[in-house]
Amino acid sequence: MAMKGHSLRRTRAWPLGHALALTRCTKRHKGAVFVTLIATSILAALLSRVALKEGPDIDVQDDLSNYTPLPDTRTPRCRTGGLCESWQLTCAIAKVSKDELEAEDCLLAQIFDPVSRAEQVREAAALAWDGYKACAWGKDLVKPLTCQSADWFDMGLTLVDGLSTLKMMGLDSRFREGLAWVASGLSLDNGRTVNVFEATIRLIGGLLSAHALATPADGAELTPALLERAVELGARLLPAFEASPSGIPFMDVNVSSGQASTSAWTHMSYLSEAATLTLEWTLLSRYSGRWRAGMHAGRLSLVWGGSRQGNPVFEKHTDKVYEVLASQTAKYGGLLPYELDPATGELQGDRVTLGGRADSYYEYLLKRWIQRGKKDKTLLQWYIEAMRSVRSRLVQRTVGNLWFVSELDLTQNRTWPKMDHLACFLPGVLALGHYHGVDTRVPGATQRDQPPGMSDLRLARELARSCYEGYRNTPSGLAPEVWHWVAHVPDDNPRGMGEFSITSLDAHSLLRPETAESLYLLYKGAGEGCHEHPANYASLDNVAAAPSSQRDSQESFFLSETLKYLWLVQADAPDACAVANCTRAGPGRPSLFPLDTWVFNTEAHPLPLAGVRRVNLPQRVLKPYSPEAITAMNV
Repeated sequence: MAMKGHSLRRTRAWPLGHALALTRCTKRHKGAVFVTLIATSILAALLSRVALKEGPDIDVQDDLSNYTPLPDTRTPRCRTGGLCESWQLTCAIAKVSKDELEAEDCLLAQIFDPVSRAEQVREAAALAWDGYKACAWGKDLVKPLTCQSADWFDMGLTLVDGLSTLKMMGLDSRFREGLAWVASGLSLDNGRTVNVFEATIRLIGGLLSAHALATPADGAELTPALLERAVELGARLLPAFEASPSGIPFMDVNVSSGQASTSAWTHMSYLSEAATLTLEWTLLSRYSGRWRAGMHAGRLSLVWGGSRQGNPVFEKHTDKVYEVLASQTAKYGGLLPYELDPATGELQGDRVTLGGRADSYYEYLLKRWIQRGKKDKTLLQWYIEAMRSVRSRLVQRTVGNLWFVSELDLTQNRTWPKMDHLACFLPGVLALGHYHGVDTRVPGATQRDQPPGMSDLRLARELARSCYEGYRNTPSGLAPEVWHWVAHVPDDNPRGMGEFSITSLDAHSLLRPETAESLYLLYKGAGEGCHEHPANYASLDNVAAAPSSQRDSQESFFLSETLKYLWLVQADAPDACAVANCTRAGPGRPSLFPLDTWVFNTEAHPLPLAGVRRVNLPQRVLKPYSPEAITAMNV
């Protein structure tokens, strides 16, 4: 069903995990396209019963813990928002209300072909890019409601972050205009103090990924600029490590002076930020070819002519972080507090979470092991130990048999039923580990319906379902930033949504991608795809209200991650099948990003696996973008 010409406000998720993201486009300012981005990542629940292989000779029927979801008509999303899992019910509500937007919901609900859904997401990405270009070109962020811009690093965050999405979706003309801006308009010597973690995952990761995906048709004279800018930015961030007496990087660096510092609100570094640099910086070392880079006394040194084997300076600094942590992991049983003192390298605090400030540390334990050819036994053991502790200490169940990840106070040995949306990365990591043959079950655990004894794939499915319930049981259909699981809340409670509650401080949605990411990895690594119909809609201040006001902001990860995973779960093919009625990638349906060849960083940038010594890419000589640029940078 063609949807050209419609003003599209909402997004809808579909059967087989194929979520559909759409935007509303209106005209303003003498015909300039003004795109209000209120598309989001509502995804499909894993609610179907499937036969699941849990070993070479054991065929186990997955009973999904006897979980029975609310009937569609009783969910807040359907009852209040008119967005139902049944397309027939959605259309019936639209017919009665005669509301234009609900009529659009009805039309969209009847698109079942994955190719058509993928095309709609691709169109949404194109509209998002065009809106950014019209309102905020070259700036970090776009304000979609007022067609204005906002800066954070003043380095074109949305532009650089979105390049890999444009390239993989085949939006080549837009990719090339972004590439041209990187080559001619991106200034990394702008006097800004930037966060090392965010600059690494969004900018260095985005530049390296775009470089890996670029083809000769994108311009042989321009594509080297992607790598050159990545190496230059890496060099400008090096003082965060070099100024640290412990090897734990400071959180912030001034890219012009090289002054490293902690953030204004804390003298600590955070676990996720210190230990979520390794994929990008390892690849930067392997990718940098004959570049020599450094930053000393506020002076950048970037010289062509180093070793052909790459520049080890970037990788060695991230290795040092793990060396500092190595002496402390045993003390905490794999689950680490999230504060790190850069002065001493010691872990501080008593709170353990898989949400903000800690999440991607656990993600990168597995991905770093994969990136390095699956040969580092220490990394693998750290990951397994952490996941076993998660199973036995953090995973809990509601009275309605929903499994979720809690937070832990180490001093009191007490858990809180608080769960960040950020923690919804975990199902995807478990599914990725399952694909690569990792088993994190607790030794001796025999009950396969309990977290210590569940297979990694089973636990991933259970946790993904709970993340989905964060969407299904709000009036807006969007999951909040944080939810608090409770024993039971009546269905008519205005705050309580199913088996969780939402506080006013946590009720907003930033269009986060973690649930989409996990659903993609479950689909990609195991063929998980028998899902019922969910639905979704808008970027809101309060997901517990319908209707709710919208925020005049769009994070760069909306284009980089959310739309990307929504597209991939429709356009890509599974690399393996652990369920019935699954067709894995083959000659007629190729795997776009094989899990044995690529690893996605925490900003959804696909990075080629580096192996032990070099990147797994066709070898080519990397040359400077231009002699003039090199001369200008050797200040």
